[in-house]
Amino acid sequence: MIDITEFTRAVKRVAVQAVKETVPANAVFGTVVSAEPLQIDVGYEKPISGSLIILPLCFDKKTYTTTSSGSPPHRHTIEIDNSLKVGDKVALLKMQGGQRHVVLGVV
Repeated sequence: MIDITEFTRAVKRVAVQAVKETVPANAVFGTVVSAEPLQIDVGYEKPISGSLIILPLCFDKKTYTTTSSGSPPHRHTIEIDNSLKVGDKVALLKMQGGQRHVVLGVV
């Protein structure tokens, strides 16, 4: 004969596991501990780095050059540096079922 209490517990465990598996990612926060190569401390034994970090293109250094049509023509160069720096506090999404993290932004 099946014990109803044990059966109820088993159903709850299965339901809780099913809910956990439907969440594709968890929000975590970390601190940049190295800029080159990029390493972020998120509270694990050692910082995450390399292929474990998915870094959107908005977190890099870009250089733009424009040329004026004045007389005489001249060029202007502007550099925008959005790269992560040591000490930056970042928000990340930890992908479910793995160790990969997507950097969302500096907080």
